[in-house]
Amino acid sequence: MDDLLTKYEVASRLRLAPETVRQMSARHPGFPKPIKMGSALNSPARWRATDIDAWLAARVATSIAK
Repeated sequence: MDDLLTKYEVASRLRLAPETVRQMSARHPGFPKPIKMGSALNSPARWRATDIDAWLAARVATSIAK
């Protein structure tokens, strides 16, 4: 099973502010979408660690290729 990360854990992993993670998730089509952990509108969101790692690896590969 994949680890599920909070926005604070994603922010730490990417060295971003937690609010930036939320904004990227909402506004950037390539950024991994969170998984809602409940049916309520304010239910906590979690991101798959492998999705975040793959997104980061793709960004690094793109920046190296330039």
